[in-house]
Amino acid sequence: MKEAVHNVIKHAQASEITLRVAWSEGWLTIALQDNGRGFSQNGAPTGHGLNNMKRRLAELGGTCSIQSEAGGGTTVQMRLKVGLPRREQSIPVPALPDGANRTVSGQNQSKDHE
Repeated sequence: MKEAVHNVIKHAQASEITLRVAWSEGWLTIALQDNGRGFSQNGAPTGHGLNNMKRRLAELGGTCSIQSEAGGGTTVQMRLKVGLPRREQSIPVPALPDGANRTVSGQNQSKDHE
């Protein structure tokens, strides 16, 4: 998304950007639309930014579509399958050797303070 915003600022001469974010059935969809000058999709892009966005999303199992026409603004839509966050699991902490200090909530707790 950073690349898409950068492209609007650098190339589009837009006065407005609309960002839409949606979540449905495990799919995160982010769409960025501008009212800038757009570009013809018939010609090959001169930079690597648009192709890099598509490649990065594809590597993650997602998609990136770009719709634009000269004088008509541009819409970049990114979709990515995202699973529910995993619950945090407790990780056992090994016991400290005798006489070792441990910091808990900003308080120094050692055997001397017991």
